[in-house]
Amino acid sequence: MKPKVYISIGTAASPIQRQAADAIFRSLETAGLSPRQMERNEWSAEQPLRGIKRVIEQCDGVVVIAFRRYQFPSGSERQKDGSEKQLENVRITTVWNQIEAAMGYTRGLPLLVIAEDGLHEDGLLEGRYDWTVYWTDFSPEQLQSESFVGYIESWK
Repeated sequence: MKPKVYISIGTAASPIQRQAADAIFRSLETAGLSPRQMERNEWSAEQPLRGIKRVIEQCDGVVVIAFRRYQFPSGSERQKDGSEKQLENVRITTVWNQIEAAMGYTRGLPLLVIAEDGLHEDGLLEGRYDWTVYWTDFSPEQLQSESFVGYIESWK
């Protein structure tokens, strides 16, 4: 039986993001994994968190595909000392990536985080914890590269 992996991905994707998601899904299948994604091959009439929890409990890992959902030309970030750091071209993914990654992590499941270049590194999109973030522009060339395929194989 193929190991099941839960796919965390936003639904408000651009055509390029959808193509990239399909390519990643196929790469996971080619690597011998069984990707499970809500509203693609997993469905639930339950409240969203209950359905997601049920599917994650049946999985052996979590794959986070982090796309830009929100973009702001500028903003600020409050620092620990109370000062503010000015930010430009702020790009943030859906909060569901954070929620679903945290649900998997608290179950002790390994995380594979694939993130769009330029996203704000925050929370579980930071690569300084128990995983490394694979940053990409989601081009077909990058998603078919030896480094990307090798990254998936290494994680598997």
